[in-house]
Amino acid sequence: MAKRDKFFQDRTITVEVNDLVLEYLEDLAKTGLYGNTYPQAAEMVLRHGLKSLIDSGIIKIKDRPLPKEGDD
Repeated sequence: MAKRDKFFQDRTITVEVNDLVLEYLEDLAKTGLYGNTYPQAAEMVLRHGLKSLIDSGIIKIKDRPLPKEGDD
């Protein structure tokens, strides 16, 4: 999994999916390229989807505050 950004708090969300979507997420997790569990795979798919929407201009990237020196 990607390194967590310590400057933003993680939030937990609940997403309902059908059996077929769950199977796809499990298949992705089995590859190890999208995490090792279906929740990790779902997070990666969501991140990739958001990046694609940003890249295509459908949504705009949010301004991110820069960390202060010494915050690492």
